[in-house]
Amino acid sequence: YKVIALLLLLCVSIIAMLFDIIPVLVASILSSLIWNFFFIPPVFTFHISNAEDLLMFFMYFVIALLNAVLTFKIRQ
Repeated sequence: YKVIALLLLLCVSIIAMLFDIIPVLVASILSSLIWNFFFIPPVFTFHISNAEDLLMFFMYFVIALLNAVLTFKIRQ
């Protein structure tokens, strides 16, 4: 499920190159929630039981948001 995080981050990066800041921020937030709900064990919940997975979730969330904002600023 960690590979899925990288694929979702790639999608957010591509979206950041194509769209404005608001859709990119929404995509980054939704991708982190989708990753949490469907792929991080226990699946189909927003509960994260492992400390490593919790840290990885927050790191993914921050990196996706930073990627979105920095790519938007580069485009400007």
